[in-house]
Amino acid sequence: MFIIAQLIGLIIIFLSIIGLQQKKGERFLFYQTIINILYIVQYILLGAITGAVICTIAMIRCIIFWKYKKENKKTPVCFLIIFILLSILSGIITSNNIFDYILTIGTIVFTYALWQDNMKIMRVGSLISVITYMIYNLIFKAYTAMILDGIDFFNLMIAIYNNDIKNIKRKKEIK
Repeated sequence: MFIIAQLIGLIIIFLSIIGLQQKKGERFLFYQTIINILYIVQYILLGAITGAVICTIAMIRCIIFWKYKKENKKTPVCFLIIFILLSILSGIITSNNIFDYILTIGTIVFTYALWQDNMKIMRVGSLISVITYMIYNLIFKAYTAMILDGIDFFNLMIAIYNNDIKNIKRKKEIK
């Protein structure tokens, strides 16, 4: 089971790299949905129940958010509230240690980041979430997922620099 979980993690790495390069939020959410399905399987194989439950909620969240973005509509705030409350509730019910709560917090931040339409906030929320998942994956020996977290971390740092920090510098130079 451990080796199968790690192989699933390799597939997640590949899909995540492609997903993070998307310019449209709807495409990003499509990749996130598939990635969450694979994470659910990986976490079940590793006995990380909180991770599997959180990823199940995240998968449903991505499908709903994706549906609205695909139709160029704003996802109603009620869905944001529902998914945050579900994340909190699942964290409380399934948590066995402090690391389960860290994962829950990261998921809540990422839920908010995906809900709104600002790619800058989406990137920063993703960065915070990646850090919490990195800790969780280390504890539960999801080593290939940790590799992905490291790749995502650096990929997000590059994206934040290229898309956000450079723009701030350019705006200051124009003034």
